[in-house]
Amino acid sequence: MKTKKITAIVLAVLFILSTGFLYVFANSDRTKISAESVNAKAGETVDVNISIENNPGILGAVLTVGYDSGLTLVSAKSGAAFSALDMTKPGSFSSPCNFTWDAVDISSNDIKDGTILTLTFSVPSSAKDGDVYNVSLSSKTGDIVNTNLNPVDVNCVSGKISVDATTKPTHSDKTAFKVNSVKGNPGETVAVDINVENNPGILGTILSLNYDSRLTLKSAANGSAFSALTMTKPGRFTSPCQFAWDGVEIDESDVKDGTILTLTFEVPSNAQNGDVYDIEISSLVGDTIDSNLNVVDVDCVSGNVQIGDSTEPTEPEEPTTNETRFTVASIESTPGSIVDVDVSVQNNPGILGAVLSLSYDNGLVLKQAASGSAFAPLTMTKPGRFQSPCQFTWDAIELPEDDIKDGVVLTLTFEIPSNAPSGYKYSINISSNEGDIVDADLNPVEAEFVSGGITIGSHTHTYTQRTVSPTCTQKGYVLHTCSVCVDSYKTDYTDEIGHYYKYTGNQKDYVMTYKCVDCNVTISVNADEVLAMWNSNYINKKPNSTTNRTKTDNCSLLNVVDNGIINAKDFALINKLSLKKTNS
Repeated sequence: MKTKKITAIVLAVLFILSTGFLYVFANSDRTKISAESVNAKAGETVDVNISIENNPGILGAVLTVGYDSGLTLVSAKSGAAFSALDMTKPGSFSSPCNFTWDAVDISSNDIKDGTILTLTFSVPSSAKDGDVYNVSLSSKTGDIVNTNLNPVDVNCVSGKISVDATTKPTHSDKTAFKVNSVKGNPGETVAVDINVENNPGILGTILSLNYDSRLTLKSAANGSAFSALTMTKPGRFTSPCQFAWDGVEIDESDVKDGTILTLTFEVPSNAQNGDVYDIEISSLVGDTIDSNLNVVDVDCVSGNVQIGDSTEPTEPEEPTTNETRFTVASIESTPGSIVDVDVSVQNNPGILGAVLSLSYDNGLVLKQAASGSAFAPLTMTKPGRFQSPCQFTWDAIELPEDDIKDGVVLTLTFEIPSNAPSGYKYSINISSNEGDIVDADLNPVEAEFVSGGITIGSHTHTYTQRTVSPTCTQKGYVLHTCSVCVDSYKTDYTDEIGHYYKYTGNQKDYVMTYKCVDCNVTISVNADEVLAMWNSNYINKKPNSTTNRTKTDNCSLLNVVDNGIINAKDFALINKLSLKKTNS
């Protein structure tokens, strides 16, 4: 009996161990998405990579990122492992927020492990050594699908940022200009963005562009990251060529990362699949300065146009099931326009109440919102202020069956920035919390949400000209501004005209005071210095007018009596003041 009992126990233990090992091995191929754990210093910015392991061929994903309130999410960019997918960022970077990837199709070569998302966080300057800030990841069941649209079981692993005063940050703070690599098809035009990262407050820069001779540069537009600077284009779009930006001063709010230049290229009609056309940028030492006129050290990263399938994702198909879907329309428009964007419902089961959260890119301005015909029987409550994110609420006491319909539930009127670059897409997202949408029986309604946006279409620049006169200290020029997108450049520079001074009649301690008639700047000059300027060339000479003068002209200083001619009266007064100084 005792032997049998021991044998039974041993067999039970072996069974438990074997099933445990089977579980481990069975789950070793489970897809994992994990956040990197890194070290950083207080006040620094640091990159946290989100990576995937055992990628089964993900075609679409929604990933929720949460992080401790002390952190500030500065930027986010899609990684190489999801390079075949289109990423939609959240309307605003606040915790928690959702990142979405989707594609129409992917090839076996597109399925890879590695980084899917790089998040750049700012660590609080008040952080203490040893503080830990958590970065969490999560995804709902069904939010990640493979190429067969089957849900993918994913293990989400959180990461953290540890504050360590002795550890170097895991990222580089060096300023970089980067060319975005894009795909294109033979004979079509493509938009290539040049972006700046870690912008320290650039006030001026010169960027040299060199591109494959088979490409044709059709147009160039200033980007939003340099919207506070004036861009000067090259006289001709030939490779190589230079683009220059300059400003008098910039505000702190003008210092941002993002697109500085959008180049529109025409791809040769005889291009072959697999061809690569290089686009290189460079900048000489000293050609980039900050607002304190200090030289900024920059890295220049080149890109290319790859010939291949660049077909845009198609509009969302009609639901193949009875699942309720809310869809934001995707439209194309031009800079500075005011446009309507509809939010529609499909497979409406008889919604009696709903709360929809709206978020959109910061560049857009939401001007107004109107309830649509599909929700006509419901009463809509707008948010107190139109700012991203915000919420719209609908409710009713009862809903007759005749009032249940598909269609537009909300029309949003947006104003597009006047400096919006060609090809740029402004994202518009909607979402709802579980239980926020109910039917006539007050049962929760499960719904799918499809984001949309506004894409800035290409256009032919139509420039108007305005002559800007020179001032005492600033050059004059002809300003050419596009009436559609406010793209601009300067030509025909004229020299600054210098100050035109008039004697104020004030003198103290033999120092004469003059004021510029244009800008009111004042100077003080010793009387003997003014006397030293006198010579026979000025006798009985009419002083130059304020509009006909040179920077080295002494007429305005010698014309102290201001009677229309430089003569003995002027000499006598200047000499008198000079003699007083000598005699004293």
